[in-house]
Amino acid sequence: FFSQCCVVTCSIFFLLSATFSSPLLCEVFFAICGRWKWTRKTTGMMCSPRVFFMALFAGQLVDEGSSMRSASRENGIEATTAWYWDMDACMDQHNLTYEEQALAFAFQGIVNRRRPALFFKAGFIDFDWKNAESFWRDELQRNGQATFTDVATDDEHSLCTLVATVDPHRASIKGLVVYDKGISTDTTSGYQLPIALSVAGVESLLPVTREMIQKHSCLKEIPVAVDLSTIAAMENFTSAWKWAIDTVLPNTSKTLLMNLYHSGPNQLSDPQSNATLANIDYAVQNKAFIMDFQVHMPQADGDALIMAVSEHMEPLFSAYGWASSEFAWVLDIGRGKGAVFCSFATPNLSFWALLQCDKGGRTHATALPRHDRGMALNRSKYYVTFETNEGDTPRILVSAFGSSWTSPRRGSMPVAWSINPVLAEQFPALFDFFARTATANDSFVSGPGGAGYVYWGTLSTDYLHAFATRAGQLIRQYGPNVIDTYGQANLSTMQTFSTHCAENGGEAPLMYINEPTGGPIPFAYYECPNLNMALPDVNATVVCTSHAPGLFYIPGALGKAPCKSCELARRIQQVAHGGTHFINVYGGLHWTAGAEDPSEEFWTLLHDTAAALGEDFVVVGAQEAARLSQEYHAGTPTGQHRTQTPPRHAHGTAPGKDVPPLAHGPTVPRPRDSTAPARSPLLGAVPTRDLRALWTFQEVTAAPKLDLVHGYALHDLNGSHPVQRVSSSPGGVFGPYSASFETGQQLSGVRERVPGVANISGADQQVTLVAWMRPRKVTGGALIGGVWEEADGWRQYGLFFDHTASCPTPFGLVAHISGAGIPENGRKYCESAACGATTLHDDAWHCVANVYNGTHIQAFVNGTLDASAADTRNPFKYPDPAHGFPTGGIFTPPEGKGANFTVGANTIHPNGGIGPGALGNTFQGEIGMIAVYATALTASELKQLCTV
Repeated sequence: FFSQCCVVTCSIFFLLSATFSSPLLCEVFFAICGRWKWTRKTTGMMCSPRVFFMALFAGQLVDEGSSMRSASRENGIEATTAWYWDMDACMDQHNLTYEEQALAFAFQGIVNRRRPALFFKAGFIDFDWKNAESFWRDELQRNGQATFTDVATDDEHSLCTLVATVDPHRASIKGLVVYDKGISTDTTSGYQLPIALSVAGVESLLPVTREMIQKHSCLKEIPVAVDLSTIAAMENFTSAWKWAIDTVLPNTSKTLLMNLYHSGPNQLSDPQSNATLANIDYAVQNKAFIMDFQVHMPQADGDALIMAVSEHMEPLFSAYGWASSEFAWVLDIGRGKGAVFCSFATPNLSFWALLQCDKGGRTHATALPRHDRGMALNRSKYYVTFETNEGDTPRILVSAFGSSWTSPRRGSMPVAWSINPVLAEQFPALFDFFARTATANDSFVSGPGGAGYVYWGTLSTDYLHAFATRAGQLIRQYGPNVIDTYGQANLSTMQTFSTHCAENGGEAPLMYINEPTGGPIPFAYYECPNLNMALPDVNATVVCTSHAPGLFYIPGALGKAPCKSCELARRIQQVAHGGTHFINVYGGLHWTAGAEDPSEEFWTLLHDTAAALGEDFVVVGAQEAARLSQEYHAGTPTGQHRTQTPPRHAHGTAPGKDVPPLAHGPTVPRPRDSTAPARSPLLGAVPTRDLRALWTFQEVTAAPKLDLVHGYALHDLNGSHPVQRVSSSPGGVFGPYSASFETGQQLSGVRERVPGVANISGADQQVTLVAWMRPRKVTGGALIGGVWEEADGWRQYGLFFDHTASCPTPFGLVAHISGAGIPENGRKYCESAACGATTLHDDAWHCVANVYNGTHIQAFVNGTLDASAADTRNPFKYPDPAHGFPTGGIFTPPEGKGANFTVGANTIHPNGGIGPGALGNTFQGEIGMIAVYATALTASELKQLCTV
């Protein structure tokens, strides 16, 4: 009624002013109804009838400065009215620059500050699902939550049309902030843009460059409020950010900040870097401080700039955007008492932040359902949960879980959708959609962290308390009651977390999921001693995703298996028959919606895998897994796995009260008496006596490298710069590919996950490590492979190239064994080593080996003892008390300690002894095979390995 009265009143003033051409009446009209475009006529001030009636009939009140929400009525129910701008069309027609895109997103954030007035179709930047915005437009209109009117995009002045249409009187925009965009080839000179965006948010200004003012005529009509290019502090990066922190930061939000992630060396080519711009609207809407810092691997006290900004923030603040080093970014934000929300490729967050949840105007999200079909525990079954990836991010919701949620096949089998409950408070309507539309087979897991992405194991005691308490409140209000720790909490931390969650009326999780994130973040990563464990003191269980065989981030982890579902089923069966009854499979959602290979499509992969598993396996949701695992572990001590061997039954045996078995096809053959993978034909061509592991490095770049004996996995230390798979002539050794190592790269097998090679130790133990290598460059000592951690004194065995140990041959082989773990008899370096006599730096393939028979260390090249008359240190007698080597044998580390098995580099102490470590002894070249034996191979066996 109020809206109708406004329309009538405004219509009367409009007709009077138009009839009498009265400037006074027109001024009164604008004072009361200042929402429509007007033009100056020669006869006086005159309102534009065309624009007025267009707005009137569209029901469009476009000034976001008014607190009154515009609405069109349908059966007495309000629906938000908004403009819809096809940014994709503008990109196709006008190729908007990065700076022009930044202006558009900043403008959206400002006009959406009081109501959801503007929605972008931005598939070009939403690479998770390019059609997401079209889907949401149709869905919101169908549900009566919003109606949309298109902004014209077919003229050459697209940005000006957008601004003039949505904010014709500049009731929202107060002026311009001018900045120097810097030099595109200089990744440290573009710092003025993020500072300009911060100023734009605080002062409601459009961020522009002088080139943009010249290009877009409408910008010339808007006054310049701030010109950063005239401020002396803007002359360099350091002084500019000091000015911004001192001057701008105090006026910005204390609960939200953003990192633009556009200052790194890949800023012009990295799609994630470019796509982070899509969140500018949300940051500007909330007056967030916008940074653009290159965050490197973790510093002892954190990144100085991030720590300085964090001091301004309130505890539990949200950090949007992204950074070049995921691990350093998350670590530093946690140190600053905030939480990360990965948010590139996520347009329209400013719209979602204020949108009502339904056509009735509800503003609070519905709690997620806790679906449990009530099946009875059957100890002869294995329970499999498929958990989706990227659950810490709003982008996974904006993309409707990479379009998989919109599939008609959703609901056909249980899936655990990973979702961040904080998003229920930040974007209620978006979160509410998934709560409302979930089927009985849709369950939910709280994405990494439980209340934002953090590493629990690195948080201060007081912040862990605050964070866990908040998580408990979120679980109580929105769910889910299963949390993914992402591998960043040990059992003690989980117990503490549960205790704090239950405080102040909160709710503790029923189950924790631990991911095998490993390698790149060793400062917090927790290795599960068992894949299923109990925490009875806090009424919770722990399910760990398998590291080897890999069930983390599928299907990428499956490599190029000809049948992905068959390989995934085989791995699940391998884990199950090692005694694990609750199996978590992580991933399946692609970075971009759809898959080139139809067999990798989300629902196809899951259905085909379930069918291949057979009747022994039951696919369950997250809440079902939590309840069933608690029943299974009832009475089990903390941190232990229930060791009862379940009774086996024939396929088809009635399992008691149970869900109907999934349709299944031919069962993938699986070993019944071993946890080893199916035997590779290659193993028939090599010696297998006491063979512990054999890697051939045929996997794709960044995928885990799996050995052919036990499936032991080697992971990249540097996830952003992984070891490359190459096929350069003459190719690999046991296949067409080999692993190519550069400085700073290493493949690592976490000790507890590669016990067959890590636990080769003892006074009488023998060992053989054989490798095919092709060195390219020498920098003074390089580890080919071994268990050799120098900084902590955990040396066991290692095979080196051009590693001195007082060996006289340059670029020769050095075979190390240590019985003490540290240099013996007061030496600075470990010198219990056999020295090869051949110079190997010739860019050719060589088969090299370290053989220790319990009394002598031997270095072999191409199957022959690589000795010379000039140096009598091959073989090297060990032990040899007479010459200062009394220990002998292979070092046995203390319980729970010891080195990982690594390839391509190891951790060293710069001064040779024990102390703070750093990556060193880096190998540069190709490695085509590594095999480890718990025995001393004979010369004939070595010849067999070295003849290819």
